[in-house]
This record gives sequence, structure tokens and C-alpha cells, in this order.
Amino acid sequence: KLMERAENLLGQGYYLNNIGTLFDEQHNYEKAIEYYNRSFKIKEITKDSSGMASTSFNVGLLYYNLSEYEKALTYFKKSYNSVSYQKSTTKKIRALNNIAQIYLETGENEKALKAITEAGDQVSSIEGKRESIDYYSVLGRIMLGEGHIDSAMAINDKALELSISVGSSIKTRRALILKSEIFEKSLSIDSALHYLKKGQMYNDSIISEANVNSIAAMEGKYKFERNQRVQKESE
Repeated sequence: KLMERAENLLGQGYYLNNIGTLFDEQHNYEKAIEYYNRSFKIKEITKDSSGMASTSFNVGLLYYNLSEYEKALTYFKKSYNSVSYQKSTTKKIRALNNIAQIYLETGENEKALKAITEAGDQVSSIEGKRESIDYYSVLGRIMLGEGHIDSAMAINDKALELSISVGSSIKTRRALILKSEIFEKSLSIDSALHYLKKGQMYNDSIISEANVNSIAAMEGKYKFERNQRVQKESE
């Protein structure tokens, strides 16, 4: 409301996107789409390509989580088009990873490989970042789908190593589960079971992380409301 009064279009674009994200987190997808679309229209007016990429990514992710892959692909491509003129290699690779992941879900391995190969031409410049982990994760799954067991294992081990180094439980779990699937494909059932169990252990740690974050959010809310109360009493 303050941004509207000030006629600050740039601010409106960001805050509408944030409201959309909040509705998204509540699984109120209809309202989320409404605010994302409002945000995107304003960002088009201000020619905010970075902001347009961000909102397109959010909408694509929403549809991906709903398993509406055709719509998700449309918005991930919009996100890529918005960042393709920017200098941010990280954002380009993130968009290409997403596009490749959608093609994997729809069984279009050739298109997935084309998208991930384009990302691979630039991935060395962001080695160690989370987007590079996703790159190796998607490429490993493509290699497994193509039946290249040794390549899939080597690439996925790279994803696993990076996931552990950045401390991402979610990405570590994903790499362990894929390692289990690779062993299963090569008929090494004992190893497949071993890594599946390790992956499930990380699944437990993800739940713990969620609980910790929930407690932290509650404490933050309490402190904020307490400070508000103290301020009102002072006034």
C-alpha cells in the first residue's frame, strides 16, 4: 500500500512477488498466481528483467510442485529468456537446470541433455555453488536414464561431494537416493539398500531442520511482538 501511494513501481513489483510467495507457502495457489501475475506485469512495465526472471521461476516452481509440467516448462523458459541478457551465470544455469529437470519428468531425455549441456558450458565458473550441485544431479540422472552407469556414478559422486561440502541435507539426500538407484540398476542390491538407508537418514535430518526453523520462526515472532508491545508502552 505504501509503494502504491508513493507510485514506486519497482517496489510494488517486489512486494507483490513476496505476497505471492507467502500464499504459495500456504498452498493457496490461486491467490499465489494472482499476485505473481500482478508482480510480473509491473516488472514488464519497469523492464526489470531480473525481477521478471525471479517471478517466472516462482510460478514455474509452483506448477512443477503441482506436477503440471507443461505450464512449469513455459515459465522456466520465460525465466531463462529474462536472464539470458544478464551477466549472472548462476541464474542462467539455474534456469537451464530447471528446464532439463522438466524434460526428465516428461521422459524427453534428448531435450534434457541438450539443456544441461548448455548449462555445462558455463558451470565451471560457479563450481561449488548450489546451482552446480543441481547441474551434476540432473546430468547424473540423465546418464542413468541413458544406461551409462559408470558416468552416472561418477557425476553423481561429484554432486554428493559438493552437497556435503555446502551442508545441504536436501541435496545430499537426493544424491544418496540416486546413488542407490544407480547401484540397483547395476544389480548391486546390497549397495543399493545401503545408500537408500543413508538417504532416509538424511530425510530424518531434513525433518529436524524444518522443526528447528519452525521454532526459530516462532521465537522471532515472539521477540517482534514483545518489542512492539514495549514500544507502544513507551509511547
